[in-house]
Amino acid sequence: MAGSALGGENRRCQQQSNRRCSGQANAPSHILSPPQLTCCGAAYQDDDWQLCPEVQMAMQGPIRSAWSAPHLTPDARARLSGWDWLASIDPGITRDLLDMAMQRRVSEGTIVYQAGAESGEVFGVISGQVVLWHRSGSSDAQFVHMFRTGHWFGYGPILAGERRRHQCIARTTCELAVLPGADLRRFLAQAPENWHALASLVDMQGQESELAGLDLLRRSQEERLVATLLRFAGCRLGNAPDGPPWNVAMTQQEIAEAANMSRNTTSRLLVQLELECLVALHYRHLSILDADRLRAKLGN
Repeated sequence: MAGSALGGENRRCQQQSNRRCSGQANAPSHILSPPQLTCCGAAYQDDDWQLCPEVQMAMQGPIRSAWSAPHLTPDARARLSGWDWLASIDPGITRDLLDMAMQRRVSEGTIVYQAGAESGEVFGVISGQVVLWHRSGSSDAQFVHMFRTGHWFGYGPILAGERRRHQCIARTTCELAVLPGADLRRFLAQAPENWHALASLVDMQGQESELAGLDLLRRSQEERLVATLLRFAGCRLGNAPDGPPWNVAMTQQEIAEAANMSRNTTSRLLVQLELECLVALHYRHLSILDADRLRAKLGN
């Protein structure tokens, strides 16, 4: 987790935290590193976005055989309708969208969609964590955002008619709701209110992006780190329904880059937060134990 210089200290802090804190989740099964992805059960390296043949075939949309799935279970409908976007729009439109959706389980490391794809599906997270990666020019891919229970994503092609700009990957095993692009377009064309509902999702995520940008302008390194952790846990403005604890499947290096901080500073601050029983550090992920007290550190 931390560098060799902090290894002993982290072990001591972990032992202290284990004695003092309760509610820590067990570490999930193996989480793939960002460059190591899977598709159709085969791994490939993503050094230059060179894709295996199966992924190249899927560039025009999700792997069709893999996405044939039943409609949503009652539990999935309850999870999606009770949080975030679908909880904020007309209940009738929510019901119609959920009736349209299909449910699909994907394993960690699965590409949900690839940058450059023309597919028009929109995805909702029933459980698990999906990460959004972006690459600009020749630079390395950057960890942009994490979608969790109740979050919806992938509407860009529906709105703008453009190819996808980002890559989305299941960071853990996920249950996803899939709105087929053709069905969704027909639904949107039926009434202006349906477009208004989708526009509310765009507006909601635009406000979240604005808040994320403001958080990264904070001068305090601790506040910048705390705000980043809360955002990836889905708890920046309120407590997400998939906790406590809220697991965040990110390495300390990824957290440091997302918060625009050095790895050493990030490790030091995370250890301090663990001693305060606010987080629990694990191998390649962490758990947020008390989102309310973390938000209190931000002063708003």
